[in-house]
Amino acid sequence: MKIKVFKKKLIVVSKPEGFCTNFCKKKNIFLYVKKIFNKIRLMNRIDKETSGLVYFSKNKKNVYLVRKTYRVLVFGKIKFNKIIIPIKKNKFYLKSFLVNFNLKGKLTFSFIKKIFYKRFFFSLIEIDIKSGYTHQIRYHLSIIGHPILGDRIYGNRLLNKLLNIKRMFLHSYIINFYNKKKKKKLVFISKLPNILNGCS
Repeated sequence: MKIKVFKKKLIVVSKPEGFCTNFCKKKNIFLYVKKIFNKIRLMNRIDKETSGLVYFSKNKKNVYLVRKTYRVLVFGKIKFNKIIIPIKKNKFYLKSFLVNFNLKGKLTFSFIKKIFYKRFFFSLIEIDIKSGYTHQIRYHLSIIGHPILGDRIYGNRLLNKLLNIKRMFLHSYIINFYNKKKKKKLVFISKLPNILNGCS
């Protein structure tokens, strides 16, 4: 697990798949980092099945504008460049954090930044999110017919089983920080884990 510290105020961690960011006692990334740095605030959350960057702050106020980019492998040759859908947690599955389309829900934005790779029935893409909602990327890609490879909730379970996929191909790849007052930019990158490099 790689930990980077910027001026002792901003802590960026490359989280392995299998670690949660909250609501669990074992393999909890927040508790792990808190043991090292004591007083911290978790500033972004990613799913247990997702690997990549999460960040913490030692300040009460977050002074940075943040842009997050994910790398994702999906089924099909994707042609969309943005997804804008209102979503809301499903009241019948609150404990599992399942979400679905709901006109009364939060309007969520995902932008497909660049398609790096196309072969057979898969597309390797980068996605920027401008909102940040539970399962946003997973649900967005599923509802347009391009579920994430290895997603056990919103994905194609039959294809995942046939291809013997061991984990979900969703990785928090880049976090950009911009300090308005000082006009400084920081960029952190987390390389794809070996198991995901093998898929791509």
